[in-house]
Order: sequence, then C-alpha cells, then structure tokens
Amino acid sequence: MNRCFRVKLNLPLLTGNLAREDARDISHDEVIRWAQEAGFTRCGDSWLVAEANLGHLDPSEVLAIDVIDVTATASDIAQLAAS
Repeated sequence: MNRCFRVKLNLPLLTGNLAREDARDISHDEVIRWAQEAGFTRCGDSWLVAEANLGHLDPSEVLAIDVIDVTATASDIAQLAAS
C-alpha cells in the first residue's frame, strides 16, 4: 500500500536546514526544486507526497499532515495536485 499525504511544510525551517546541510544560502526556488526532486507535488499551499518520500523531511519541518489516499500511485498524486 502506498499512502498519499497532504503536507504543510515549515518552509523557513526547511530552508534553514537545507542551507546548513549545503553550508550556503538556499533560495526559495532551490527549496521548491528540492521538494519536487524529493517526490513532493505542489497543491496550493500544501504538498502531496507518497508515504515513501516522507523520510526526506525532519518531523519539525512538517506543520500539518493528513492522509488523503491509501492506494495512491505517482500518477494519482499528479492528478490530485491538478484538481
């Protein structure tokens, strides 16, 4: 089973954590690109993500999380984001 989650990210904290990991300043666009490359799909002010990709986040970087589909595939996630 591949559950899909709607996640609200703490972008300032995520930005700071990524900057510390890279030992340089990180732009907002770079954070968005990182999230997309990590399997997150933008959906308004939230992100859709498969359960397998949640491990990319530190729990402190998550403001809210909800299960939205218990059998989602990658294409399902893209369709949910588009709706």
